[in-house]
Amino acid sequence: MWYYKWAIGTQECGTQVQAYVNVGKETQASSYKSDFVSGLLYYVSVVGRNQAGLLSKICSEGTLYDDSPPVTSLVRDGEGAVDIDYQSFIGSLSANWNAFTDDHSEIKECSVGLGLTNETDDYYAFTLVSSGMTKHQFTSLTLTSGTRYFAIVTCSNGLGLVSKRSSDGIKIDATPPVLGKVTTSEYQSMLDVVEAVWSGFLDVESLIDSYSWSIDRQIPMRQDVQPFTNVRLSEGATSSNLTLRPNTTYYVSVRAFNRAGLHSTKSSDGLITDISPPTAGSVVDGLGEDDVDWLYVDSEIGARWYDFDDPESGIQLYRWSVGTNEEGCQVLLATSVTLSTSAVCSNCSFISGVKYFITVEAMNGAGLKTTAYSDGFTVDLTAPETGAISGLKWIDNSMLQINWTGGTDDESGPPSCSVHVVASGQWEIVKLLESNGEQTNIVSSGEQAIDVSSGEQTIDVNTTGFSYSQVVSVYVNCTNRALVSATSPSISIDGTPPTSGLISLLQQGNNFFSLKWDGFHDTESIVEFLELNIEFNSTSEILLLLPYKGSFYEHRTDTFLPGSSWTVSANAVSSSGLTSSVVTESFDFPPLVDPINSADCCDFTIEYNSTTITVSWDWRNGLTAKSSELGYRYRYSIGSIAGGAQIRNYTDVGIVREAVCRDCLLLTGAVYFVNLHVSSDNFASYTAHQSDDFLIDLTSPLAGEVVDGLNADKEFYKITEMFFATWSGFADPESVIETCSVYVVELPSKNSIWSKEQLVSNGTGTTSGKIDSWTHGNEYVTKVVCESSTGLSTEASSDGFSVDATPPAGGIVVFSIDSLWNGLANVSGSWSSIGDGESGVALYEWAVVKAREEFTNQTVATATKKTSFSASINLTASAEYELVVNASNFAGLYTIYRSKSIVHDVTSPESYHIFDGAGATDIDYQFSTIGISATWGQMTDDETIIIDCVWYVGTEPGSAQLLSPQSVGLQTNASCWHCVLTPGMTYFSSVTCRNAAGLETVVTSDGVLVDPTRPVSGLVYDGRGREDVAYQLVTSFSDCSWNNFTDPESGVVGYRTCLGTSPGLCDTRERADKIVSTEWRFLGLALRHGGVYYCSVMGINAAGLSRVVSSDGITIDVTVPSPGIVIDGVDEDIDCQNAGSSVLASWFDFYDVESGIVAYEWGVGSSKGNDDLQEFTLVNLLLSAGNANVTLESGKMFYVTVRAENAAGGKSSASSDGVLVFEENSPLPLSCVSLRP
Repeated sequence: MWYYKWAIGTQECGTQVQAYVNVGKETQASSYKSDFVSGLLYYVSVVGRNQAGLLSKICSEGTLYDDSPPVTSLVRDGEGAVDIDYQSFIGSLSANWNAFTDDHSEIKECSVGLGLTNETDDYYAFTLVSSGMTKHQFTSLTLTSGTRYFAIVTCSNGLGLVSKRSSDGIKIDATPPVLGKVTTSEYQSMLDVVEAVWSGFLDVESLIDSYSWSIDRQIPMRQDVQPFTNVRLSEGATSSNLTLRPNTTYYVSVRAFNRAGLHSTKSSDGLITDISPPTAGSVVDGLGEDDVDWLYVDSEIGARWYDFDDPESGIQLYRWSVGTNEEGCQVLLATSVTLSTSAVCSNCSFISGVKYFITVEAMNGAGLKTTAYSDGFTVDLTAPETGAISGLKWIDNSMLQINWTGGTDDESGPPSCSVHVVASGQWEIVKLLESNGEQTNIVSSGEQAIDVSSGEQTIDVNTTGFSYSQVVSVYVNCTNRALVSATSPSISIDGTPPTSGLISLLQQGNNFFSLKWDGFHDTESIVEFLELNIEFNSTSEILLLLPYKGSFYEHRTDTFLPGSSWTVSANAVSSSGLTSSVVTESFDFPPLVDPINSADCCDFTIEYNSTTITVSWDWRNGLTAKSSELGYRYRYSIGSIAGGAQIRNYTDVGIVREAVCRDCLLLTGAVYFVNLHVSSDNFASYTAHQSDDFLIDLTSPLAGEVVDGLNADKEFYKITEMFFATWSGFADPESVIETCSVYVVELPSKNSIWSKEQLVSNGTGTTSGKIDSWTHGNEYVTKVVCESSTGLSTEASSDGFSVDATPPAGGIVVFSIDSLWNGLANVSGSWSSIGDGESGVALYEWAVVKAREEFTNQTVATATKKTSFSASINLTASAEYELVVNASNFAGLYTIYRSKSIVHDVTSPESYHIFDGAGATDIDYQFSTIGISATWGQMTDDETIIIDCVWYVGTEPGSAQLLSPQSVGLQTNASCWHCVLTPGMTYFSSVTCRNAAGLETVVTSDGVLVDPTRPVSGLVYDGRGREDVAYQLVTSFSDCSWNNFTDPESGVVGYRTCLGTSPGLCDTRERADKIVSTEWRFLGLALRHGGVYYCSVMGINAAGLSRVVSSDGITIDVTVPSPGIVIDGVDEDIDCQNAGSSVLASWFDFYDVESGIVAYEWGVGSSKGNDDLQEFTLVNLLLSAGNANVTLESGKMFYVTVRAENAAGGKSSASSDGVLVFEENSPLPLSCVSLRP
């Protein structure tokens, strides 16, 4: 041999995979390629050449390439088609599985084992199983409870590739569940229903799988009321429509099953039926032994109850309430007190005068209730009215008179009252009184009281030590039916008479006398009056009742005779009505003396200050010297009335015509008189004279108000300005203001830099002057000093002013214009940082002027104290304007400021599109319910600039229900990632942009609908026109159609489809691009005979969500049915027949193992396979047919041909052996009939 060459192909002797390769004289070779296709047959060709150049070729029978292990299938624990997870038996374990497959090299062998994990056979080693077996039972095991075991199946194919799959495991649970607790009511009143709950059943190995429960009478688990009934995993159940017996015990039994099928049972403690409520007892208002009808209580009330009883199920609970009627709970809602038979409410609220009831509800063990009520109590929160004590008065110094108006109580009726007369530490008298209105009671020393409420009775009163040396007190005490007491204020009365004093003759004349008294007093009360009884010559009498406080009485009469005598007696009367008496000695009138004519006396000169008054007097008509010669004596007094002596009693000054009172206490504003007695006989007689009244002025004038300025108060002056000052309100109630002086005082040195004095008449004035000495920035006050006619003065100062020589400084002015309707513009401006360190800014004047226009006195300006404004004014469109502000300080100096110029822009910004979504194109739908985005074109403005834009989102165009306006500046997109959207709702994004003129433009999107749901699944068919086929013959294409994909929110907008060997798999043909058609043909395929292919269709909604639905699959069947046998006739094959008779045929043994026979056609022809006598006719799946209308020609043969069609459309045919036609009615030879082969 010279050399060998070898090649590889997919056909016998082919070179499609590897061209011929020279390997020299080697007799073996290898090819390592990555593009071998699993499942294909590959053929090796070898060409040998000898030294003579002759060639020979040999080809292999083909080798199947298989690089994939077997396809695994589901491994199930247990023997059935449903996987089990638990079992209780520990001696064996079963598993089953679907057969593993291998399309290329077939399954060679399988083994099964048990593991404690799903990876290894560490519990039961792998064991071979018979070919075709898909189940196995592991026996003679000792499984551990609580442990999970895995059945593991391994299979290898013809090339030795192995696949392994495990079950999900089965856990061994050999123990029943742990018992729990079953609970029912201890008692119940219903006879048609039983309720129960249970808890605590536990199974740590396989968990609780279900519960069953039964109802038993008398004996647990008897099931005579209800058999065990499954309630799944519910831990409680109710059974109704029962017929239970009264006073009978019932049990509930619960059976808990674990997932391994084991169970345990627990019964309740028993339920007793009780249909009779408790027996009602009695309820008592209050906590005492006796029931109360009236209570003084505003927040706390108690009650008790007794004799409630229930012999069947016992009293289990009391609840009590308080209300304004029986069963009422307006004050206290029904409140449990468990089994206590009394209760107290410490925070209840009651209304005085209202009647309340205690309600007690007793509940037995079956829940039946009985209610009882108290007879009620009325709340009296107010103490009784004690009535008024008035008119205490002593009668004859031995009897006390008391006036009382009577006690009352509006809530609980007339109270019981008593009056108490008390001499502290000595004696007390108590007398019970009827409350029947005003009455008078006389209580005297030693009197015994009478109790009018319980009949007459005697009360011993100790009067030892009773005397007129104590204060006597009187009060009334009343108690109402709620036992609330009230005591009236104690009223005291003086129990001792006044102490007697002295009455003495002060002076007397020819026709008068005067008395004075002193020493009458009463320690406890006061002496109110003196009863004077004056007797003249024991014949005439004068009775007088004089106020004691006067202490002086003068009596004048023309009937007195000189030398006559008179006496005075007096009773001093205290405010309590007690009296004491005194009698003076007798007095005689002196003989008549002729004085100087009183008309000649006197002229008074009076001088005074706050503590001293000096009085002098002179006779008129030159009688001063004569009075001295005659030795006239004088005594004077000072009083608040003519002749009075309230300030100074009459004082003898001898013959001196002057007196000084150094300790007189004079009151400013009061009017006084100087009274003078002149006598020539040592005051045995005298004449009386009085000065004119004079007013005392001891106080300085009242200060007024000083104002810097002429008409209004000025706080600041320009340094060159004339000074003005005004004052008013200076006054002197006693005298008058005569002069005022004005001073300008510098602070803080308090030096006067200017002054001026002027006369005034009413405490009001104005002055002015030029001041050259004041200084910029300094502070000054104006001081005014006013003096009265008495020489006393007062002063007041203004609140001060400063001097300012500089105007305001600094300042920034901002101006803006917004367009309005009808040619008006809304302008606004503001200014800041304008200041004046001395006097401050007092006023601003602003005006809108055209750019660079001067601000003059003719400029129309608006004055304001604010630092901003807005107004509507007429402006010219597109003209340029400025805001001018004139700032004036309080001194009247000013500075003018100007803003930057602004063009009056009357056009809004120009708008562009706005898209829903974050992309460059608009979206109408989105599936996400979290987040929303928008993009828009940049707005422009030819006159001014865009200064800001806001973005907002709502459920209507231009609204903001979802997202309030958010500033986005000048950016052209925005997103809200925290916004939560509502499915099915359409949201509209809006953008409002504002230019420098304040004009706005709004642009709104067309909206985006939120569709978070996938499309509704449709139907997918293998075949066109929504006609589903199960098989097909061709392998180069596959048809698919679909319908009923819907989406109620955003609609289905397209489809993508693919073809694969499993539902949803696209391993045969990848998905095509999105289409709107509902049919598709996959072309250029190489489908495998026997393979099942699935068409998967993805329906896509407008929001981008999709739903994939697959067809039920189509099987490729490239083979035609196996032909059968066709006989002429029905039961036996015939070879001849007469013309004019029917053509009959039958057939059998047609079959198709892949897709099955779906229809037969038969035809009649003059040759096999021909249908010239009868066209092929469909007979579905019939196995025989006949036709009487076939025209047969004598002497000719006819043949029946049958075509069988499988489900894939493949057809095969078979023909009968033919029939010879004889003349009609002619006999047929015996050889015409042949048996069916």
